[in-house]
Amino acid sequence: DMFPGVYTPSGPKCMLKIGDGPRAGRCADTDSAATKPGGLLNIFPCYTRWHQLFSFGNGDIAPKGAIHTSLPSQVIKKLKPRERARNEHLCLGVIGRGDADESQWLEEEDSEDEELWPWEHEDVPVYENGRKKLGLWKGQQIQTTPCSNVGGA
Repeated sequence: DMFPGVYTPSGPKCMLKIGDGPRAGRCADTDSAATKPGGLLNIFPCYTRWHQLFSFGNGDIAPKGAIHTSLPSQVIKKLKPRERARNEHLCLGVIGRGDADESQWLEEEDSEDEELWPWEHEDVPVYENGRKKLGLWKGQQIQTTPCSNVGGA
């Protein structure tokens, strides 16, 4: 279980570092310019900035066991005057698995080919809880999603 601290209500923060392989020593990194859902998770040199610090959910801020990042207060303050939608805590997840309407933060791709993604078909395999099996997202990139997006995080 994760227990929030006095100074960090989202809990302890840590970096997720690659242990071996060609990118050993690099860190998981959410797009620092993406202060709203839809930012892609990348592997980047470690800089110990907010977009490389992650916490684990305990069911309050984020679903239990979900990995999330928290926007620092100075970033949130800059967003308010512009009246941009904000999410103080962004969870790591996959597109098309949660309950939220993801079209609001996804970039539209111009494509004449309207082929469905594997998870968009109606006859896909599901777990007992009704959620689509994660194998459908094999080879897809992880992105940020609101922590309130049940099933997506």
